[in-house]
Amino acid sequence: MTYSPGYSLLSGQSGIDYKSIKITDEERMELLDIRKKIDALDNELVAMLCARMDLSDLVAHIKQTQKLPVYAPLREAALKDRLRSLAGSHGEEVLAVYETILEKSRARQITVQKDIPIPEKPFGLLGEHLSHSYSVKIHALLGSYPYVLFPTKKDNVQDFLESRIFSGLNVTIPYKETVLPYCAALSEKARRIAAVNTITIQPDRSLHGDNTDYDGFAQLLTESGISVKNKVALILGSGGSSRTVSCVLEDRGAKEIRVISRRGKNTYETIHTHKDTQLIVNTTPVGMFPHNGISPVDLTHFPNLEGVVDLIYNPHYTALLRQAKEWGIPHAGGLPMLVYQAAHSSFSFSGIEPSNVEEVLRTVEKDSLNVILCGMPGCGKTSVGKAYARLTNRPFIDTDACIEDICGIKIPHIFEKYGEDYFRAREQEVIALVSRMSGAVISLGGGSVLSKQNQINISQNSRVVYLASPLEKLSSGGRPLSKNKEAITELAKDRIPIYERMSDLTIHFDANPETTAVQLAEMI
Repeated sequence: MTYSPGYSLLSGQSGIDYKSIKITDEERMELLDIRKKIDALDNELVAMLCARMDLSDLVAHIKQTQKLPVYAPLREAALKDRLRSLAGSHGEEVLAVYETILEKSRARQITVQKDIPIPEKPFGLLGEHLSHSYSVKIHALLGSYPYVLFPTKKDNVQDFLESRIFSGLNVTIPYKETVLPYCAALSEKARRIAAVNTITIQPDRSLHGDNTDYDGFAQLLTESGISVKNKVALILGSGGSSRTVSCVLEDRGAKEIRVISRRGKNTYETIHTHKDTQLIVNTTPVGMFPHNGISPVDLTHFPNLEGVVDLIYNPHYTALLRQAKEWGIPHAGGLPMLVYQAAHSSFSFSGIEPSNVEEVLRTVEKDSLNVILCGMPGCGKTSVGKAYARLTNRPFIDTDACIEDICGIKIPHIFEKYGEDYFRAREQEVIALVSRMSGAVISLGGGSVLSKQNQINISQNSRVVYLASPLEKLSSGGRPLSKNKEAITELAKDRIPIYERMSDLTIHFDANPETTAVQLAEMI
């Protein structure tokens, strides 16, 4: 791309007659030298500004595709802070220039998009640590309004709320109770629960607090078919989410509601005495990413269980839910509640009831789950995995390659030098780590599924795909345990039943990774 950098002040078009200025020849030469340097800088500035505007065009297309607003106040505020710091004593001058640049950039993006206006003020999520939030994606899918994250320190919450730089808010931990005093009015649900997760601005500019977590949990129970009426319910945890759950269970006719906490009448030390429990709801963060694999309670203490709900949504299958699944107990995770409460908030924000809630839930679940490929050594997991990752724009991870990176040598040499037990230990460490990710494509080593712990880790946050291939077509090069057809046949007897049991779907590799990847994308 070619840029026209403009004119030079020394080309006779500056409008200034330097000869008429009463300065010495030495000063004149110094001035001309300075002007040459300024000209050179101007040329660079113009070229860079043109490049910046071209990048704004690309940003406009991406924002339009992702249904993101043109105006991003947090991004602009962070940029200005950075520029002020970089500019030092010239901060005010630089910011004045950048106000114009940002204004022109927004205008250019709108020109490119044509039909996306600059929102005066966005909706958003107020919280402290929001880097792992799904809310922006969910609200982008639910409605056409702008939605951003507002990470805020506790000391700044009051100033933020009084600023009214938002059109409406969702509120997450730890501020659901903090915002109560700043709401001029509360819904009946918010008053009962003593917590607010949705704030709207009234015509008189006052704040109205609501609690759509109530609606989200109620809808979760309905959609999962978990009955509450006349049931003895055990709620794990005594925080704000616990009160929300308690209100819903009370309204749905639970026979008795017992809250388990660290202190008080019902504690975790005596939890095993509640053998008549029929429904358990976990409202604690125990088992949540990155502390996967921990359960707040052992379900073997509750022989009368008829339902288990875990409000955690990352990972999708917590240790608590896995145990419920193994026992055949109806169960549900927290992701549907997250989407359902967002849908109710969306209605409060826009006045339009979303009609695509179940589609949004499927999309968020699909995008956040890992896709894990298992199968016999040499069946094409790596080639298909890479092709699928390219097709879906996901990160790709090969656990065998990770082990080689850690050990600094190839897998056959690891077996020769350290033995299979050493390799399996490193493999288990790698799988424990990568299985905690979200939205990745992961290729497993053929024998990794033999470990019970690996099976548990693999299942917690993933859709498992068995890549089947005829044994006679398997590649055996560089594979310590499958050096010939006889060895492959013996391995298959132990492994294939596990692949079939663990997998959510099976796909047959047709020797073309790209074609197989397309088939996989259609099936998932």
